[in-house]
Amino acid sequence: MKGRISWVAAASVAAGSMLAVPVAQAGIVDSILGDPNFSFGYGGFLRNETAFKITGDENPYNQSGIVYNGVPTQRNSAPVGVPVGVSDTVVRAVPREDNSINLEYLRGELVLQGGIFDNLRYKIQVRGIADPDLYNNFDVDEVPGADPVGSLQNNPNLFQFRYEDGPVLLPGQEQAMGVSNAQDLADIQGAEGSSPLEFAGEQYMIDFPQLYLDYQNGPLTVRLGNQQIAWGDLLFFRIMDVPNGLDLRRHSMLDFVPEEFSDKRVPSLGLRVSYLIGGSTFLKGWEIDSYVQRFRPTMYGNPNTPYNVIPSQFTVRDEFKQYDSEFNYGVRLRGPAGPFDITLLANRRYNHFGLFQWTDADVEQGLQPAGVSGIGGGLLGEVDRLFGSIGIPTDLAGGFNGVTVPGTGQILADTPFEVDPTGVVSGREFSTYGALARLDHFNGLNAAIREMPANQSLGAMQASSAAEQERQEDLFFSLTGGLRGHITRDFYRENNFGLGIGYRIEGPQGSLLFDQINASLEMKYTPDRHFTPITLDPNDREIIVEDEYEIGLVFQKFVRYSNTFPAAFAILQYLHRSESDIFNRHLSGFGGDPFAENPADRIPRGIGSFNAIAFAFQQPFANRVWRIDFATLYDVKGGILTQAGLRWKPSRAWTFQAFATIIDTVHGLETENALSTVGFADEITTRVEYQF
Repeated sequence: MKGRISWVAAASVAAGSMLAVPVAQAGIVDSILGDPNFSFGYGGFLRNETAFKITGDENPYNQSGIVYNGVPTQRNSAPVGVPVGVSDTVVRAVPREDNSINLEYLRGELVLQGGIFDNLRYKIQVRGIADPDLYNNFDVDEVPGADPVGSLQNNPNLFQFRYEDGPVLLPGQEQAMGVSNAQDLADIQGAEGSSPLEFAGEQYMIDFPQLYLDYQNGPLTVRLGNQQIAWGDLLFFRIMDVPNGLDLRRHSMLDFVPEEFSDKRVPSLGLRVSYLIGGSTFLKGWEIDSYVQRFRPTMYGNPNTPYNVIPSQFTVRDEFKQYDSEFNYGVRLRGPAGPFDITLLANRRYNHFGLFQWTDADVEQGLQPAGVSGIGGGLLGEVDRLFGSIGIPTDLAGGFNGVTVPGTGQILADTPFEVDPTGVVSGREFSTYGALARLDHFNGLNAAIREMPANQSLGAMQASSAAEQERQEDLFFSLTGGLRGHITRDFYRENNFGLGIGYRIEGPQGSLLFDQINASLEMKYTPDRHFTPITLDPNDREIIVEDEYEIGLVFQKFVRYSNTFPAAFAILQYLHRSESDIFNRHLSGFGGDPFAENPADRIPRGIGSFNAIAFAFQQPFANRVWRIDFATLYDVKGGILTQAGLRWKPSRAWTFQAFATIIDTVHGLETENALSTVGFADEITTRVEYQF
């Protein structure tokens, strides 16, 4: 009932705020201010948007869609070369859910804009979104023994962005301060939101994408306030569009393609200054556009929400709070140079995607002191018993390297793992999801064992082969009932340098395809870009640091092939990235076969570069009442996204739209292309919109 009440309240705000502006308000305000320069205008829309699934695929990164749910999986914890050991079959305890929709929400936007004085204008855009949460969600209460401290997944949180807000309290500190272990959630993922102008709950969000003042004096324009800075206009790709991160909480990357990133850029408080050069200098007609803006990160979908792409067996400890007061800044110059249009760009920013590494779980939940029976302290004793039974003497429960071992729970808190049956429950699951996430599970676990000594105190050892490691994993998963991994997201500064060259091709006059083509070449160079180590190694020396090059080639044209129809718009694009894919994942993590029988085949092989081709067109019909849209993105390694749509606008106020989005791997291994990550989300999206 609580969720329904919050949704009703959010829907009321989303709808009421859009419709509550009286028609005569502008005249009333004019008379109150008594300033003939004051102007007031408003507009907006209300929209219902639904995305219907067209396959039975569930999101494999959510608890209810994990590919091993309901699948008997063999575990073998005997060391390699030893014929006996613990062998069992496990079935994940999480029930599978089936959904018929990926998205359902009511959305409203209101824009107020006008002038205050002769050269000072304002713009206020407020956006409200309410989701009734009609999905068949994962319910942690249905999983016996599940009470994870490290994940806020009792109720899937559709909109709140949360980050770590301080150290987790140890049991003794909890008692001294009179708080419970459950209150650790307020430390692990307790701070809400990254913007002071966003108000979000589990089922709603209200924010101000634009709230600023514009001052203009001749060639000078100064904009101050909350704003999105759009420096790029490519479909799918962001070469020059460097200022803002992306908000992927709502419809991920699967919105209507021609809208580009207009609804995805994360707004932020900042100052933007533009100056148009005049006079008789050789730079006449050039624009200098500069900004300084508060850093805001890219916001991923939360665990168990429809478009989440981070495996929910892992908890992300976001370190954004450390960068809350940092700023990004940059400058862009563009103007004519003979027959060419030139763009030069430089900016210094924190990479908004961030990078991920193993981190201490800081969770002792459900574990007992050493020597006590049960999952906790009994863990070391069970390791002793198991290996002793097959002739390998150990004394982990009594001590390690001559030092008395404290309670297993306290040791486990210094590892990246938390006992939780909604975590990973078999070595095969661990390696499968490593490959799906474009990570090296084999060297990744070795890195955690090597760099975090508490893992060694529990008897974990670096493995020399994938098969040996999978058996070690099966041992610990079988003794604990499942382990949840903890990773941290951190951010690093980088410099971006861009060059764009535009040229209008005048082909044979009257040519349907080759006359009047706008061609452009965009290039960006980022020295020493920091990427997530594909091992998640917590040692900062193992972070991948590479110079990256991005190159985009674009052709745009209006095609008029009939006097009956308006001209169609077509665009063809090519993108090359030397080190990462469009989701900023390093290419060395690609190419592991997630479902191979041999564990070694699940280790990524890497690919040399990312290359993709995009094509799109729009064809309006007579009177522009109807319009056909088409867009496709092809990853040359075999992934393809295709979107086809139809829009009907019978009046100025009403718009009806539907578009189908299909993602598939047409050749090659699915983990060699980037698009397979969202391959579960084949859907038909409908929109019914009322504009005012």
